Amino acid sequence: MLKYAKWSWRAFGLFVALMLAAFIAAMVLISGAKREAEQEQAALQEELVSVTEERSLLLRQLDSVGTDSYIEDAARNEYGYVKPGEISFEIQNADLLDNYTAEEWQIILDEMAWDGR
Repeated sequence: MLKYAKWSWRAFGLFVALMLAAFIAAMVLISGAKREAEQEQAALQEELVSVTEERSLLLRQLDSVGTDSYIEDAARNEYGYVKPGEISFEIQNADLLDNYTAEEWQIILDEMAWDGR
């Protein structure tokens, strides 16, 4: 009977060791899954911020569509329309204009001023 009792304690010790190993392995797996879930949550949070900003921009654009100023801007910028009496300028070599200072620009604009006479 004494031999049976020793085996029983050994079996119990082996069972506890296996359960402890299984617990540790499960904790390692859960920890890795938790890290992955946190990274995914952070990526989704960034995407949510981006989509929210884009939605806000689109709502502002939607509010302005159809207004007189929107139609006028679209006609001027997309189709080149001008009001009666206005003159439209198209710059062919814009890179040549980069070397002028603000004062030089003002002189050029003053020379180009046209009062309609």
